[in-house]
Amino acid sequence: MIMKKLFYVILPIVVLMVSSCGQKKNEKSAQIQYDTIPATQITIAMEYYFEGNFSYLADAAVLKESSTGVNLPVVIDGAFLDAEKAYTDLKSGGKPVFGQFRGILKQKGAEEEGNDNQLFITQFIDFNPQAKSGDKLLTGEYQAVDQALSLNSDHTYKLMAKDGETESGKWYLSAEDVLVFVSGDRHTLMNVDYDKKELRAKDDTPLVFKRR
Repeated sequence: MIMKKLFYVILPIVVLMVSSCGQKKNEKSAQIQYDTIPATQITIAMEYYFEGNFSYLADAAVLKESSTGVNLPVVIDGAFLDAEKAYTDLKSGGKPVFGQFRGILKQKGAEEEGNDNQLFITQFIDFNPQAKSGDKLLTGEYQAVDQALSLNSDHTYKLMAKDGETESGKWYLSAEDVLVFVSGDRHTLMNVDYDKKELRAKDDTPLVFKRR
């Protein structure tokens, strides 16, 4: 396999995975060389970490996501009810408040307007009116020694090797400073260094993606 030179996978993740079947890729697939576990033998968590400025007014809730800068509509269901109560108790009058959540991204219905993705909150963590999002934007172009990486605001990514091979998939945060790349049955983790604007392999592998 070709993938060791691209990312390093951390295998002992306990997560729940929904595999997409029957999709044919026209592009050549760049792959990280590692010993992976078949999708049938692992559980991949579909809920991820989200943070940003949360606002709620007139039965409409929005999270301006720190990692993408995108305004994500929030589904009025699930653990949103916990967030709603905490937000109401702050008496912020509809003004944005920094919040942290765990959740999943869902596709909006065809009849709904706005962003294609919606946030379904599975766990409300906290609101902190004194905190600010800071510079935690992750979208953009990154460069390693012989690979280029694009993180897009719709949580898709594309990885390009010098030999022309590519890999694409989804990216999320599993924690504030841990990035997850999901491509087929592979789940790859990297540490985020916000100060240096770098993505680093989660071991001694000297793989670093620097933001351009």
